[in-house]
Amino acid sequence: MGLVAMSLFLVCGLVVGNIAVIDAFEERQEENTRRAQLGKPLRTRKRQRKTLADPAGANAPP
Repeated sequence: MGLVAMSLFLVCGLVVGNIAVIDAFEERQEENTRRAQLGKPLRTRKRQRKTLADPAGANAPP
């Protein structure tokens, strides 16, 4: 593959990834608007982990 073909392939992959992120963001904004109109509290994001050491210790034997 030439440089142009690889660059085009990479750019297309980035565009598709960005479109997925934008769609998820817009869906979340619509959900927040709908919940606000119904008088419900907005959903908050739950934190996945507390510290950087948590993922490292997840696979440690007991």
